[in-house]
Amino acid sequence: MTLRDKQICNDEKTACVIVSLRQLSSGCDRFKAILFVTNILYCDPEWRSHSNFLVNEIVDYLVTRRKATSDIGSRGYVRVREILNALNRMGFSPEDAIKAINFVHKRNLIVADHLGRTTIEPDDFVRAHASGFVHCRLLADNIHYLAGIVPSTYLNDRKLAERLGRLSQINPGFNDIQFGRKQEIVVLLHGYLSEEYNRHANEAPLFAEQAVGTRFLLRAVESSITRGTAALGGNFDAERLNEITEG
Repeated sequence: MTLRDKQICNDEKTACVIVSLRQLSSGCDRFKAILFVTNILYCDPEWRSHSNFLVNEIVDYLVTRRKATSDIGSRGYVRVREILNALNRMGFSPEDAIKAINFVHKRNLIVADHLGRTTIEPDDFVRAHASGFVHCRLLADNIHYLAGIVPSTYLNDRKLAERLGRLSQINPGFNDIQFGRKQEIVVLLHGYLSEEYNRHANEAPLFAEQAVGTRFLLRAVESSITRGTAALGGNFDAERLNEITEG
């Protein structure tokens, strides 16, 4: 396969991600759509430290630098070692970080400067793929996407995970859950992520200052709750929000 063929292949994958977003939003072909959508809150239970922010921080770090000139000439490429150092300052272990970088590379959220190897090493250069931009900037505030990834998200709260699992169950004869339940799921998810943000900030003093991607993610999740309701012609009920969070 030539370099041009790979570029065409990547463009097709980007198009598939955008089409998948439309499919998820409309509730159509959800099994096809899920093939091209990645969980931005992914956390491997085998990682040394639990974090639902690591994957998002990696992609966001590259997305914000996608137009910067790199050491190898092409715009947007960043040496992996630089990313590892930035993540280490936020409190993420290098072992978890390199595994997460390989995960997002495998999921085509980022691309490497080499074509022959599948494993990313610290001295490689990587940049954000267009699908990474879609996930960080478009999907992050889409309530259908957020509610859809919850069942496959490894959480640090077993009781909450069980509650979200019950809310995510699709009734027989239907191919999706009600919008009100999606809203309830995302409200609970936002509360959990906010608590996790505070935990990270307490464990790593520089996290609150440097975790720009996480702060953007939290704002996007919060926005999806109210914006998603308005888009469907409903009114956001503040009292209902309190019932959900207190329940």
